[in-house]
Amino acid sequence: MLWELFTNISVYIYSRLNGHMSESDDELITRCIDGDISAFDFIVERYKIPIFNFIYRYIVDYETAEDLTQEVFLRVYKNIKNYRAGRSRF
Repeated sequence: MLWELFTNISVYIYSRLNGHMSESDDELITRCIDGDISAFDFIVERYKIPIFNFIYRYIVDYETAEDLTQEVFLRVYKNIKNYRAGRSRF
């Protein structure tokens, strides 16, 4: 249920602000650190499917993979100020 809401919000944001998908990770993270929360939505949109697929391959449980994917993004968001451009990658 939360995943559906999360996906719907991401699709809405993507459709409204499609141009930001071409921004680099560093640009989006810098914007997020500067307080632009919408930049984090683009990070999520860019990486949610690859992260979910990676987790699902190991867990082989859809709901658990969804929960762990959300946990990944929660931890990234909480620690985004520790990101160092050029030295870190998502």
